[in-house]
Amino acid sequence: MLSYQHRYHAGNFADVHKHLALTVVLESLTRKPSPLAVIDTHAGEGLYDLMSEEAARIQEFKDGIEKLMRAPAPPDIVRTYLDCVRSENPDAGLRLYPGSPRLAERLTRPGDEIILAELHPQALAALRRTFRRSDRVHIHKRDGFEALAALVPPKQKRGIVLIDPAYEEKTDYKRAVQTIERAYRRWSTGTYLLWYPVLPAGQHEELLFTLKQSGIAKILRSEWHHRPAGIERGLYGSGMAIVNPPWKADETIRSITDWLLDIEFGTGPAILNWLVGE
Repeated sequence: MLSYQHRYHAGNFADVHKHLALTVVLESLTRKPSPLAVIDTHAGEGLYDLMSEEAARIQEFKDGIEKLMRAPAPPDIVRTYLDCVRSENPDAGLRLYPGSPRLAERLTRPGDEIILAELHPQALAALRRTFRRSDRVHIHKRDGFEALAALVPPKQKRGIVLIDPAYEEKTDYKRAVQTIERAYRRWSTGTYLLWYPVLPAGQHEELLFTLKQSGIAKILRSEWHHRPAGIERGLYGSGMAIVNPPWKADETIRSITDWLLDIEFGTGPAILNWLVGE
């Protein structure tokens, strides 16, 4: 099924949560001079027009990135993320929002490689337009779940994998964990970021339980609940499971979480714990 289009939800609170976590990891890994690879299994369009018919219809970005950009005194790592957004909008407005591939391009170095997988025809066409002038971004028309085992380990030996499926089908929860398990057997030193939706049905709990039982060590869980469960239907929280997070990533994410609570970016609660220790 390929009906999901992220442009309806670009820049919402879940994107903010996901992309802040990605920024934390990339900022940490790029401190070392050796090159790295970024693999995005469900890349989407790469760059989103918030004034498009789809985004303007729901306007989820107003309670997400737009609210964050108005917030006072952001921590340095949040400012790094916001600078990436502002770089897409040189007129000081907010029209374009960078998806994870574009953030990765802005937060990595010339010697780093970005590998993107996407199947949706419309998203794939947009992705190719976004990176048509980049010689270090490689785009594959492939199912990201199936492609990852063939893409790791990358030649750089260092890097991250972002797994961010649409969860259109219930089997995506199981496939996401299986994909990490297969890739981890081939590349146990990579950092893996798995985004998952927090919905009333609670399927994310089974995903986390399965991941916990996988035998993989060092898994950090970060969840941001933008509103309390049960108030209304639909997505009320965003989750990230991070395998092999960089040193002190948990402390950085906690400081971001505290700041988000201080500025009342949603009602919380926030969850940050080690799903599996070392």
